[in-house]
Amino acid sequence: MFRQSAPVGVGKNGAPLPKLKPLHWDKVHAAPNWRMVWDWIRSSSFEEPGGGTGRPGGGGRRLGGVGGCRAASERRGGGFWAAGRRRAARRGARGADARRAGAGARRMRPRGPRGGAADSTAGTGGQLDEQMIESLFGYNAARCSAKHEEAQSRSPSLGHHVLDPKRLQNMTILMKAVNATAERIYAALMQGNGLSVQQLEALIKMAPTKEEIDKLEGYDGDVGSLVAAERLVKVVLTIPCAFARVEAMLYRETFANEVSHIRKSFEMLENACRELMSSKLFLKLLEVVLKTGNRMNVRTARGGAMAFKLDTLLKLADVKGTDGKTTLLHFVVQEMIRSQKPAARAAEAAPDIVTGLAAELTNVRRTATVDLDVLTTSVSGLSQGLSRSRALVGADLAGDERGRRFVALMAPFVAQAGEVIRELEDGERRVLAHVRDITEYYHGDVGRDEASPLRIFVIVRDFLAMLERVCKEVRGAGRGCCHGSNGAPSNV
Repeated sequence: MFRQSAPVGVGKNGAPLPKLKPLHWDKVHAAPNWRMVWDWIRSSSFEEPGGGTGRPGGGGRRLGGVGGCRAASERRGGGFWAAGRRRAARRGARGADARRAGAGARRMRPRGPRGGAADSTAGTGGQLDEQMIESLFGYNAARCSAKHEEAQSRSPSLGHHVLDPKRLQNMTILMKAVNATAERIYAALMQGNGLSVQQLEALIKMAPTKEEIDKLEGYDGDVGSLVAAERLVKVVLTIPCAFARVEAMLYRETFANEVSHIRKSFEMLENACRELMSSKLFLKLLEVVLKTGNRMNVRTARGGAMAFKLDTLLKLADVKGTDGKTTLLHFVVQEMIRSQKPAARAAEAAPDIVTGLAAELTNVRRTATVDLDVLTTSVSGLSQGLSRSRALVGADLAGDERGRRFVALMAPFVAQAGEVIRELEDGERRVLAHVRDITEYYHGDVGRDEASPLRIFVIVRDFLAMLERVCKEVRGAGRGCCHGSNGAPSNV
């Protein structure tokens, strides 16, 4: 909305008006050479009719009509109306010509809401209920204060503390996740056993920085006056290599699950490579695609090809026949059926192409979801964690009597984990070699052109999904896709 002046936030009795919830509206630019509906409307409706905003004769300045908004703005020497006149004057001769041309056809003056002319004393009457609007849309100070006090009571009281309040609040939340007394945590870290994975993870997140350690160790006041989270951390810091112990214990607790996941993934990758290398049905499919492509590329630079990248399989459904429905993938499947022996085609027990490929390439589909980089990073992370645990047991706590029980419990695990890590690293090298071999088996010497080592598995998975979808569409039309009728090829 355009305004004449800033609203006065004072009531009739001189007291400040209560603040209400704001109404957000878009601005309206004034039309200086033409009256608007807003000339007839008073902007304030919460004053007495005979008070500050009454009609002529009511003792107040009129906000609408000729003598109101525009006149008041002119008396102030500016406003939207004065600015409009200045813009009109700057139009120069063009504006003068326009006025002369329109002298014979004068625009009609808009009539007011009561049918009078624009210079009539019309104005909107009526008075809004100020008490009601304040009760409905006013800010309830008491309610807001109560909500604020309730939020304050819910948030933990920090009391006397030496650490940063925000950091201390996070520690307090983590301490609730640990859900154990300082005495129990102290005993578990000294022994090297007795805490769950969730508790150890929470303790790792509570590990203080060097600056925070200096603050806690330098505090010589009453420890009992500190916040519970600070007391817990201060007690834990009295243990030699306390948070290194927490990290080693967490490493030991999660080691078996990590190793099991990596082993299963490596086994699946090796099986997928063997399936792609030995699948006869997939080899037959590639042969049909190669022959079909060479026939279609006769008299072109692509004709006479002896190999193609598997990406081509994903393009078969994009090449449509003259009927606009049959695709090259339909034709390839039908050619595969036709190339089989008649007895095999007619046998009801013979698996179709989709079922056969799915059976031969079971692990290929599953391997397509594997992130090889994540697997190699996991092996590297386990190796680094073992190095830290070995350093803690073999060097940091070796000569400390207070670490004797912890070392006695962790040393056998460290020795056993070393053997497992070596096995995983050998498996990683073997799997990477298999993946490289299968890539070269299908795509030749790709060098760095292959964006992902497992890209071939993703291509085959997507192609099998396309093949299954096409066969379902054709079967739904009652034409059959992967089994001919009476030994004759179906029309695809």
